[in-house]
Amino acid sequence: MNFLYPVAVLFWIGGVGFVTWVLMPTLKATELPQDRLRRFQQMEARFAWQARLWVLLAGASGLWLVARADLWSRFLDGRFWWMHLMVALWTVFALMLLVIEPLHLHRRLANTQSPEADFA
Repeated sequence: MNFLYPVAVLFWIGGVGFVTWVLMPTLKATELPQDRLRRFQQMEARFAWQARLWVLLAGASGLWLVARADLWSRFLDGRFWWMHLMVALWTVFALMLLVIEPLHLHRRLANTQSPEADFA
């Protein structure tokens, strides 16, 4: 099970990098402004379940590693500030992918009058 955490983080961060540095610039360069949002939503629909899976697996396997190695005391030691940072970063992404994006962002994008503004 120790292999699951780095693999999950790799696919999670790799997916973020792909969307940020490949998908968004490609859509901006190749799609008409009025078509960008529709194409992004098509691509995102295929990718969203994978992003959610990898973020959940990263969180669950990270929690399992902390519990198995009994590293809870490190959260009380300032020298391990990076553990707090990892949990905070994971929490932000988990909230974005599992709560904000499905409940609020899709509704906002559906009501957007000017889709080209989302890729400006």
